[in-house]
Amino acid sequence: MDQRLGQRRVPKVQIRELSDAHCKFVLSATDTSIANALRRVMLAEVPTIAIDLVDLEANSSVLNDEFIAHRLVCTPPLSSTSLLHRPLFRPPHANNQ
Repeated sequence: MDQRLGQRRVPKVQIRELSDAHCKFVLSATDTSIANALRRVMLAEVPTIAIDLVDLEANSSVLNDEFIAHRLVCTPPLSSTSLLHRPLFRPPHANNQ
């Protein structure tokens, strides 16, 4: 029987850098499943934009319409307005100030 089965592991987080744009931290004393769950939650909160529909009116190139549409969809678009819609991270003690 695994001895760790009965022990309770308490994750430890050490914040290295914190700003409105990013946070660098070290997560220790936890299982990889907890770290992976935290990673998934953080990735889900990243604002993203994407090309959803491509409608070509005239294609005089040698490339198929589907190929051109696929290449456009794979291109990550840049947007300065997507940063305006992201929630800013505030540490718990910032609410008391």
